[in-house]
Amino acid sequence: MAISHSKNSPAWTQGLKPQPDWAIENSDVSEEGWEVCVRWWGSASDDAPAQGPKEVIIRPTSELTPEALKRGITAGVMRNLVPIAGALIGQVGETESEAKFRATIKTLASELPRTPREAPDVYYAGLLRIFEILDAVSTEPINELVRAIGGDISKDTVKTRLRTARQRAARQP
Repeated sequence: MAISHSKNSPAWTQGLKPQPDWAIENSDVSEEGWEVCVRWWGSASDDAPAQGPKEVIIRPTSELTPEALKRGITAGVMRNLVPIAGALIGQVGETESEAKFRATIKTLASELPRTPREAPDVYYAGLLRIFEILDAVSTEPINELVRAIGGDISKDTVKTRLRTARQRAARQP
């Protein structure tokens, strides 16, 4: 399994539009010699990490016999590969996707100015963006936001700053 962030994106993500903030790939080879590869990718603006992969790839390996390659991916081959794909998905699972999503949120939070006084427009717009992403997927978006921001900022301070961010956003044309 290969997990990478946008700074070390694997080559297979280069053609994706828009470029993902995170990517996960997991693969295995069947006894017959077919490689099954499952891939997830996403960005911080996704409503939620995908529960299942966005892409499943089946390709021949050098272990595949010429006869099997000539037959191709038949219904029988597919029946044999479904359990492999299921196991690969289970290895990554929702927990892994969720962890990547949280890491992306943490990265966005780390890109905020240290205080709203440094760059108010950037800070409040970024804070509201992170909150809206968390609010779409979390039952406790405020608590998650406080954890993502870190430091010694209280929950009440975050609520006050969110209120300010909403007011500023409402004034935007």
